[in-house]
Amino acid sequence: MKHLSFCNWTEKIKYQTDTHRQLFCPNFPTLRKIGNSILFTIILFGLGQVCFGQNYVDYRSLKTGYFGSRSSWETYNGSTWISASSAPSNDNINTITILNGHKITIDTSPEIYSLTVNSGGELTYLGGFTCTITSNLTINGRVTVVPGAVLKVEGTTALGGSECLLIQSNSDDRSGSLISGSFTGSGTIKVERFMSNTDDWHLFSSPVFQSYHDFILGNPEIPDLFTTPVDGDYVGVGMRDYNTELDSWNSYFNYRTNTPTGNIGNCKGFSIRTFNDPLGTGFIYATGAPNSSLSIPLVTTGNKWNCIGNPFTSGLRVSSFISINSSLLDPSFVAAYLWDSQLSAYVPYNSSSISNIQMGQGFFVKSKSTGGLISFSSGMQVNEPTLPFKSAEIGWPLVKISINNQTLKSFTEIKFIPNTTNGLDPGYDAGMMKANPEFALYSKLLDDNGVDFTLQCLPDKDYDQYVIPIGLDCKVAGNITFTAETVNLPSGCQALLEDRLTKRFTRLDLKDAKYTATVSADTKGTGRFYLHTADVISSTQPVENQLFKVYETGKTIYINGEVSGNAKFFIYSVNGKQLANFNATNQVQNQFDASGLPAGVYILNINDKNQNKSVKFVIEN
Repeated sequence: MKHLSFCNWTEKIKYQTDTHRQLFCPNFPTLRKIGNSILFTIILFGLGQVCFGQNYVDYRSLKTGYFGSRSSWETYNGSTWISASSAPSNDNINTITILNGHKITIDTSPEIYSLTVNSGGELTYLGGFTCTITSNLTINGRVTVVPGAVLKVEGTTALGGSECLLIQSNSDDRSGSLISGSFTGSGTIKVERFMSNTDDWHLFSSPVFQSYHDFILGNPEIPDLFTTPVDGDYVGVGMRDYNTELDSWNSYFNYRTNTPTGNIGNCKGFSIRTFNDPLGTGFIYATGAPNSSLSIPLVTTGNKWNCIGNPFTSGLRVSSFISINSSLLDPSFVAAYLWDSQLSAYVPYNSSSISNIQMGQGFFVKSKSTGGLISFSSGMQVNEPTLPFKSAEIGWPLVKISINNQTLKSFTEIKFIPNTTNGLDPGYDAGMMKANPEFALYSKLLDDNGVDFTLQCLPDKDYDQYVIPIGLDCKVAGNITFTAETVNLPSGCQALLEDRLTKRFTRLDLKDAKYTATVSADTKGTGRFYLHTADVISSTQPVENQLFKVYETGKTIYINGEVSGNAKFFIYSVNGKQLANFNATNQVQNQFDASGLPAGVYILNINDKNQNKSVKFVIEN
């Protein structure tokens, strides 16, 4: 290894390319015309001393081995190849060539200028490492990006053979990840995705372009339901696409016996299942050229739900996708909706969380009536190989209310985010895509727009003001049980469920808390259940450890708590309007005639010795 000088360059002209020189000296083509003059030598030597702080080294494989091992390599010394004195280093500008018959395993996170894998050569990874190529990657042999590995090519990836690039995943929801500036060549990529070892359906979107017929024939793990019936019917292959106009999945594909037209890839989503027998692997494969089209027209008939998907060989940054395409989506449904088989629900991903979608993942969006062309750009790509196929990193405070009736379940979320409002915040609030209209839990916006919401975002303040209508659709009569999960709730924020039919309040944010209610058949809408985010005290279910206890007897409100003789009490509506005020008449217990107030939730403010305390209370019918 030696320090790069321009004299060395002139000696090595027989094997170094003008591209290398152009990297360091953009005016090289002009300077080259000067020839070997003294001026040329002086100029180049001076620029070399100013510009170059790195060594330039050509490496090629000497044998099968590890990338970080010196013994795997030889270098060019200007006239011949010799055994390397060190392994390729990020301190150097390296060109790497892997020769026929050699398999190099990446066990570091190298930065390489250019990389060529010759025919018969192989490059693979140990999981958890990143390889960055600042110029071009040429593959005439095979490159394997294993689960947890990252490959980033800032220039062009030239594909020179069939299945010359393999991107793998595993059952731990880890995937290899590739971002390339562009692709050339007639070769193909093979993408492996683990689905499941169950018979659950999953949304899939291929990062390569391939005919339906070849995809089905290449995936025997997708069951042939013509010979293996489902529920007594011989229905077809376990793969379907979505019919927006009819609001349903189309008939199962019959592609083992027919030769259909059409292709997977180019941003289209599908529902796919795999075998769940002991011999099932749970993997499917897509082989073809990288997607050339990064846009898809929205269908505006029927319910306007469109099944599309991530078209990249990397993760998709949801925040970028939403930002670019939000103007095309229904304002109450500005999100990507992913199917979660464990929740049996479509879960929205939007700007309310730091969310990304893995390679191979399909999802739904809901179009405006005017439609448009959903587009994907390279800036949406993210190399995040440990990202589950459906993943959200939750940072904002939230309350997630869930219900179940032993066989069915549903949920709705409330998040508290700065600068959101009580009304519709497109890209933050997300209406509900009802997987089962006969059993669904949702909320209504405080400033209701008539839409049922899976996700509602509210300002991260004034928690004592929020009384959120919770809606329930339940076809069958019986018992349902409420539970809650909370994340990062600040002091003073709770999750208190009100049942106005039974006049009970249950704090659900406590460990193992739950509330069981009996509902009648064909229950639908709001009016019975409400979520309070601060303390509420009622005569039937007092909340412990309060400085003041408020309860109702008849139309008289009693306030138990020690105050001075100068204390003043103020009654407010939940909207902040003052309705009444009165002075303390007792230092232990005071009372207020509430006969003029209708049933509802109110706020009592106690002003005593320059201190203010507030507590909610309920006036019942």
